[in-house]
Amino acid sequence: MSDEQNQQGQSGQQGEQTAQISGTVKIVPQGSGQDAKPQGAKSFQGQPEEATSEDELVEAKSNKRGIIIVVIAVLVIIAGLVYWHSTYYENTDDAQVDGDIYQVSSRVSGQVVKVYVEDNQQVEAGQPLAEIDPKDYQVAVDQAQANLATSEADYEQAKVNVPITNVTVATNVNTTHSDVEQTSKQVDAANARVDEAKANANKAQLDVDRYTPLVQRDVISKQQYDAAVAAAIAAKSQVLEAQANVIAAEEGMRQAQLQSRQSQQNAGGQRMAQQAKADSAAATVRQQQAKLEQAQLNLSYTHIVAPATGIVNAQANSSANAALTPAGLIRTKSIMSL
Repeated sequence: MSDEQNQQGQSGQQGEQTAQISGTVKIVPQGSGQDAKPQGAKSFQGQPEEATSEDELVEAKSNKRGIIIVVIAVLVIIAGLVYWHSTYYENTDDAQVDGDIYQVSSRVSGQVVKVYVEDNQQVEAGQPLAEIDPKDYQVAVDQAQANLATSEADYEQAKVNVPITNVTVATNVNTTHSDVEQTSKQVDAANARVDEAKANANKAQLDVDRYTPLVQRDVISKQQYDAAVAAAIAAKSQVLEAQANVIAAEEGMRQAQLQSRQSQQNAGGQRMAQQAKADSAAATVRQQQAKLEQAQLNLSYTHIVAPATGIVNAQANSSANAALTPAGLIRTKSIMSL
């Protein structure tokens, strides 16, 4: 009975050892020499191998847990990076960009001396793109400034002449009016001398009439009579002369009256003419000012800048000897604003 119980106990202990060994991941290959377990080995030789297998199992589980944590952390970081990238950037194989395209062109013709941008370069609004030779346009600005200065001087002179003309016209009107008054007085004076001459002629004729019978009777000498006759003839001549002076004075008065009327009629016209000259000079100043502004504007057009923030999607002709027409850059340069 005791031998059977011992055999049963050993059989149970071997079965228990077999169950424990089968639970490990260690597999001992056959024919491994000293590592191979001989048949019929006692049960106490399997206990160190069971402890080693449990330690390896715990260590494997710990390593597996660490790897899982690291993998999860890496996935979280990758997910965060993907989310951040998708927030600011879009990535797709089939997409359309919704943006404005600004065609850039030179408004003036000339030689390109500088190009500041390259293909697909990011530019800001107002950033220089190209430079056209500005020498000819600078000369045009200088010429326009000189023309403007000349026209301004002409305008100042014309403006000053307006009041001078007004004063001159008023003086002429007053002068001619005074001439009329003066010639009128001369006519009156001439008429008065005519009357005086006539009076003298009448007196002289009366003397002749009175001396005639006296000379016939030899009361007076022939010499006295002849002197009276000569005085009468001279008095008549003075009458004729005075009458001629009256005619001349009247003619002078008519001329003065005519000049007075003409000066009065021309006064308004002369004032208007001088004012028109001043207005024309002022218009010339404005015209030259506009030409100067246009010349300055053309000079500014030689400095081509980006109209908006965007990307240059086609580079302009970068040759320093290339001539640009006003439409020369339209086909070669555009700015795409996103």
